[in-house]
Amino acid sequence: KKLHTLVAENCGLRSFDLVELAVLPALRDLKLSGNPIEGVPDGARGGYPSLETLDLSRCALASMDDVAAAEDFPKLRRLLMEGNEVKLQGRLSRHPLSGKVSLGGEPSMGDEGRGGEKRFTVS
Repeated sequence: KKLHTLVAENCGLRSFDLVELAVLPALRDLKLSGNPIEGVPDGARGGYPSLETLDLSRCALASMDDVAAAEDFPKLRRLLMEGNEVKLQGRLSRHPLSGKVSLGGEPSMGDEGRGGEKRFTVS
């Protein structure tokens, strides 16, 4: 059985941890909300061949450039960035990820993991 979903909310993961997780080829959903992740590092380029949803809600992202490496994830359909202090330079519609990004209003995983409690599940 292959890992398709990884939820590691409020676990203190950092940007460099995304490089380590990129070795999971069957991963489709990666939910990392509430971690101090400042961006998708260049070292993650070429990884995540099956990733469809990347949830970086309530992390430490400041601009769309912080997630530019995600452009190379071939199956990425949704990039959730709700609750970040993202400053848009120019129009979001001009950014290569614009059709996949949600800066707010996306439904979350429910109330679990809220209030700073750590949540880590796999399926």
